Amino acid sequence: MQTWISGMKTGPVSRSGSISIGRQVDPPASPAPWYRTTRVEQWLLVATTSLQPLEKHVPSVMGFGFMSFVFGVLALYVLWNRVGLLDKVWMNPVFVAGYGFLLVISLIEFTHPHTDYFEILRIVQMFIGAMFVAVLCRDHAGLRAGMYGWLAAGLWVTVFLLATTYSNISAMTAMNFTEANEVREQAFDDIGLKANLNTLAFFPAQGAIVALALGIAERSFMRRSVFLGLALTCTIGAFLPMSRGAIMILGVGCAAVIGVYGLLRGRIILILALLSIAIMIVVPEAVFSRLVYKTQSYEPGKLEGRTLVYTAVVESFPDYVLAGAGAGNFWKAWGRRHGFGYERDVLGSHNVFAQATIYWGILGLLGVLGVIWQVFRRFPRACETDALKLCLLGTTVSLLPYMTTMHLLYAKELSLGLGLMVGASLWVWPRSTVAASTPKTNRALSSR
Repeated sequence: MQTWISGMKTGPVSRSGSISIGRQVDPPASPAPWYRTTRVEQWLLVATTSLQPLEKHVPSVMGFGFMSFVFGVLALYVLWNRVGLLDKVWMNPVFVAGYGFLLVISLIEFTHPHTDYFEILRIVQMFIGAMFVAVLCRDHAGLRAGMYGWLAAGLWVTVFLLATTYSNISAMTAMNFTEANEVREQAFDDIGLKANLNTLAFFPAQGAIVALALGIAERSFMRRSVFLGLALTCTIGAFLPMSRGAIMILGVGCAAVIGVYGLLRGRIILILALLSIAIMIVVPEAVFSRLVYKTQSYEPGKLEGRTLVYTAVVESFPDYVLAGAGAGNFWKAWGRRHGFGYERDVLGSHNVFAQATIYWGILGLLGVLGVIWQVFRRFPRACETDALKLCLLGTTVSLLPYMTTMHLLYAKELSLGLGLMVGASLWVWPRSTVAASTPKTNRALSSR
């Protein structure tokens, strides 16, 4: 006798009623209609991911940004066509950890002066968006669409940067961080795309991670060459905004993919050598002059923002570690009083973990770590030769360094990453069928 769990076939049922899950089990060849994603759903996933870089460029309407409307279309589709599947998503342990986090920080925020629930409401929206993404990511085709969306975003941003900034950066020289900052300001002064440069560089980094995973897992020499070429292209795009955070994101994501696949394989060593040589030749020299952290004291016009806020984070640590300062209170008098002020504004900490602690103390930090722990527990096993698993691993792990470069706990990039991971763990590789699995050679993503 056999049974099915979320569209996945398991082992035989024993007399005691337990289900054998000690061996690798593949999804059914012809899953039920509710399990398969449709073309419309796949294109929704591609569009939601690939259009993300435009969030700051398109003007907001009534306070809602461009991506809010894109997620709104996603929500309307799910509520109209797939509302029943939300029952299988909203109680996933990742979201349950999120509910606990939201409850705790809401209570803490209530105890502080200048109470403001705007940040918390945006975090709620982030989790809801992740649920809608998870509902659509129900099979290999849906997850593949999400990964192709990351790759598409990385490619079009890279092409845009190459066309608008590459020649200018290549024509300039910089011998130190300050000069490199000036090169960056001149090259990106009017590129025609409104976006934070550090966030913009995130997308080529994600595209490079996806392309690398597809390339090393591909059997066909031609396809492998194409994907590795795309990986190199996106890598150059990640370097051009001269963002140190983006290089760290790229390095961590690619290291996760290569580490799981096998670092000492001859193919990997050759690929790394070729990519490294190409990067040194193609990336403008001025870019490398900015990939350091400037530790000098602040001087007007020569501010190294991260040094300023990181110093404030450390020096004011005793004042917020226990109960936090409150999200509303931080952006008013508290932040300016504790070294986060800049002219008439207050700067965020450029680090999600630090910002959560500043807002809501050690309990806020533990809440964020609790959600991350639940995500970690849902990583698929036996990733070595499965291109989709490698893509999911790399793009999800890369969100950790991304969270150390910005302070928005409700960033839509986090919503996309959470949704794809939860969907994959719930529908594509249910935890009960992979926890005890052994490595099994799979065909590459493009041949599925």
